[in-house]
Amino acid sequence: MNTTAEKVGRVGSIVFAAVNAVTFCMCLAGFLVSRGHFAEVFKDMFAGTALPALTAFFINVPAAVVQVVAVLLFALLVAKEWLRPVWIPLVLNSFWLALGAVLVLLFILAMMMPLAALVTKMQ
Repeated sequence: MNTTAEKVGRVGSIVFAAVNAVTFCMCLAGFLVSRGHFAEVFKDMFAGTALPALTAFFINVPAAVVQVVAVLLFALLVAKEWLRPVWIPLVLNSFWLALGAVLVLLFILAMMMPLAALVTKMQ
């Protein structure tokens, strides 16, 4: 690969990683704030019943654990930029983006499962 293409690939990878980092920060902040609100709502609505396992997992994970995992993931996000050849960080950025989308969907599913059960009970 010539030098110009390698430089363009590096810049593209860094921009992609920056976009991933910003979206990761937004998702992390949303997770840490919203899970507390969901925990309060679910405690009031489902006082006598058990929450689904996925929902209970997301609500009961301590904030410190989430923050340590986030720091480790950010370290991996930065460290992969030093890998050679240039296409490896680009592929890893794509996997990172897909993983983030899957985790967001899992969180949404986990928070909506108890509400779906409540609606089913009401009918």
